[in-house]
Amino acid sequence: MKLIGSAARPGAEKPRVITKPTSLLAMSWLLAEFIRNDPFSAEARLPEDVAAEIPVTHFLAENENSAVMRLGNGYIYSQKSSKWIRLPKSEEVPPGVIPSPADFRKAAK
Repeated sequence: MKLIGSAARPGAEKPRVITKPTSLLAMSWLLAEFIRNDPFSAEARLPEDVAAEIPVTHFLAENENSAVMRLGNGYIYSQKSSKWIRLPKSEEVPPGVIPSPADFRKAAK
């Protein structure tokens, strides 16, 4: 997100990178914060203070049949009609790889 205005403050041109996990909900929170507190006013909050308050969004992948959630250093899995189970480390999928439904059924056993 980039704010552009005529009353830029010194140092405002430096980008602020958010490193914590966020989502579109965090973006809407940020827009609401800019509406509540004009970022171009003389009393504007420091960008790093606003960035520090952006809400964290924890990992959750869900569809109509199942859900996978990160819990601590591992993952838990649930089909809609069953309880949550911890996925064994051997069943965890490397980042960027999409497991098949058969992989999830195997992990649930």
